[in-house]
Amino acid sequence: MEKLYLAGRRVAVWLADERKAQLFDQYLWTFADESFVPHSLVRGDQDGGEDPVILITGSLSGTSVVDVLVLLDVPDNLDGLRGFYEVHDLITTAPEDVGRVEAWHGAGFEVTEVRGG
Repeated sequence: MEKLYLAGRRVAVWLADERKAQLFDQYLWTFADESFVPHSLVRGDQDGGEDPVILITGSLSGTSVVDVLVLLDVPDNLDGLRGFYEVHDLITTAPEDVGRVEAWHGAGFEVTEVRGG
């Protein structure tokens, strides 16, 4: 996410619940002494303001001004994500992530795998 921000992209990070979003918000304030990602924490029906990164829970309706969506949880409906220029889904080798790439393909999305940094 920091790379996207440093590249000048407007990013929404979606989390399933507010508790996770609050934890990730705290992480962004403390993850490295030498860097900072300006961000705000909003519910999906609120305006994300001017921050280049918004952490969002609930609906994605308030994300009309972002072009990149980063998913930190699994959304219920992939079809609702078509309005974004890019969607980054952090898929691991954990058992709960099995079949996620196939789900993206099945929903008609092009999938590009990127590993590491």
